[in-house]
Amino acid sequence: MNYIIGKHIFLQHPYMQHRDVEINNEYYIRKKNFLEKTNLLSSKKISFKSLDEKEIERSMYNIEQVVFEVTEKCNLNCVYCTFGAMYSGNEERIKEKRNLRKEDAIKLLEYLYTTWKEREQTGVPRKIMIGFYGGEPLMNLPLIKAIVQWTKEHTTSQLTFGFMMTTNGLLLHKYITFLVKHDFITYVSLDGDKENMAYRIDHKGKNCYKRVFNNVTSIKKEYPEFFEQKLNFLTVLHNKNSVEQATHFCMTHFNKAPLCSSLNSSGINPQKKALFSEMSEIGSIKLSKKSTKAMMKNGIGVTENIHFLRFFSGFFFPNYNELLSKENMSEFRKFPTGVCLPFSRKIYMTLNGNLYPCERLDTCFALGNVHDSKVLDAEQIASQYNQYFKNISPACTACERNFSCNKCLFHIDDIQEKKPHCNNRMNNEKFCETTNIIINTCKKHPELYRRIMKRLIFA
Repeated sequence: MNYIIGKHIFLQHPYMQHRDVEINNEYYIRKKNFLEKTNLLSSKKISFKSLDEKEIERSMYNIEQVVFEVTEKCNLNCVYCTFGAMYSGNEERIKEKRNLRKEDAIKLLEYLYTTWKEREQTGVPRKIMIGFYGGEPLMNLPLIKAIVQWTKEHTTSQLTFGFMMTTNGLLLHKYITFLVKHDFITYVSLDGDKENMAYRIDHKGKNCYKRVFNNVTSIKKEYPEFFEQKLNFLTVLHNKNSVEQATHFCMTHFNKAPLCSSLNSSGINPQKKALFSEMSEIGSIKLSKKSTKAMMKNGIGVTENIHFLRFFSGFFFPNYNELLSKENMSEFRKFPTGVCLPFSRKIYMTLNGNLYPCERLDTCFALGNVHDSKVLDAEQIASQYNQYFKNISPACTACERNFSCNKCLFHIDDIQEKKPHCNNRMNNEKFCETTNIIINTCKKHPELYRRIMKRLIFA
């Protein structure tokens, strides 16, 4: 690690040897001269921009992942479930327990297929990932089969489809042959051992650990190739487990590191806020060497490092246009918060046809409906986002982290109000503390730094 100037970090080449000091000193002198000429050595001013409807249309044109909420039915009653009693607006869902209608799912696919066919004319092969979410998606297998069949009928040499599913694992023993046959990337929810799974209970209050563990163990034995290449674990972090415990458990039994995530903080039922606060108290992270190595590959915290290196390296450009841009290099323009461009990652459809940019948003933030005449109105969506940007911009301007924020716009309390509160705000002291942690992590784990930079280069 070399030095920090302004808001740019210059990292020593990971393969540099002591005998190369003279050569690399020359390299850094040339690099410094270039940076000075392009005004990249001084701190950039931050300014916030609004969202243009053309940007949204471009994202919709490039959608490559479609996720369906297959059913409200679930054979579990997890305490922290986003669709359970701990979150607002789920009363009807808990009571009704409906399935997604085949007609609605196909209608969205047909709507998107028009665009996919236009892209096909460019001659560039595309693979669209179709995701299935719940509830427990395997409780509505007929719909999944119908969608898979639709994709088979619409596959061409230029347009292919892949499948992915998030499941609680209880029905894997019944339907594993179907998942294997169609190469499903399968994410199984697993918070660790029996004690760690205390919040994952069925409707009788019984812990589901043993049933899930047995199912996954059977798949590992009977379908080793599928298990190795397609099956992954998702861990929700709470006060009954920790990164260390979940990682140690999954590495010990399955030689896989889980993908860890925190509890969804959006749309908490006011009557359940105390419970949420209690459950959110995650234990201290003290990793063994084996677990640390695994977490460096897939664990919590890596995303934070990626955001940091992307925005503070001074040399990350998402496309060639920005690299060659003649705009004032001393000013950096971005959207407030760390929100992604609508539909730049995926489109998510709920049972009632509402459309969202992902599955982790409160129900009040729908951006369209499959039954609307326009389905997705780019002008209306841009207006909705820009109002939220206007609300949060004063808070972002005063935040030291605004340059590299990774906070989702829709996970900010009262974002629809004029003065929303963001719990991600940082003063200078807190920002410096976070910066030092990330820099020290890269120093301590150069293999992590190399992997992150490779990911940024080929993103």
